[in-house]
Amino acid sequence: MKSIAVIPARGGSVRIPGKNIRLFHGLPIVVYSIRAAWDSGLFDDVVVSTDSLDIAAVAGQYDATVFLRSSDDGSRGTQEVAKEVLDALEHEGMCCVIYATAPMLTGDVLKDAHEAWMDINPPYLVPVGKWLSDPGMFYMGLSSAFRLGTPLTDAGLFAIDPRTAIDINVESDWLEAERMYAELHGIKTVCCGHIHSADAGGVCSDCPDTKERI
Repeated sequence: MKSIAVIPARGGSVRIPGKNIRLFHGLPIVVYSIRAAWDSGLFDDVVVSTDSLDIAAVAGQYDATVFLRSSDDGSRGTQEVAKEVLDALEHEGMCCVIYATAPMLTGDVLKDAHEAWMDINPPYLVPVGKWLSDPGMFYMGLSSAFRLGTPLTDAGLFAIDPRTAIDINVESDWLEAERMYAELHGIKTVCCGHIHSADAGGVCSDCPDTKERI
């Protein structure tokens, strides 16, 4: 079965401007999603669907295929975005939608989810966090289900480690995600009283002149 990952990455984020390529611990945040997809070994192709040339440039640097779509206001759901890609490619097989802001997603999690999906065989599999919350990471299913518009209500569930589950929508979510990531990976970077992203050399991307690394 051919498999594809689709990463929707719109350029016009309002609540967090430039969200999908904003630096998160030193890398554009979408890069974590691209890497997780490739690291899983599940996919024949990893496609970033975007209306932004800046996002397209970043995606191309990390070996993702770029699907340039027309600008939209964010009203289209991720299923519709994936359907556009799958229809254009006439894809049959498995599709996994991975959110562009899922820095704690790993290839191993995707592999475990895929195994669970194959075992229970629903049209889709969706991850859930604590109290069945949406962790804002990914979901997967049959390409035919996406193309036919089968609703996500007909889906199996896959439990996610709550230490990695956060849906990043506003600035406070972003800061909490940075804190969670730092805690998960043993990174302690304090700057101006807040935890900030840092590149591989330990330089804070937001205020490097006042950075203190502990």
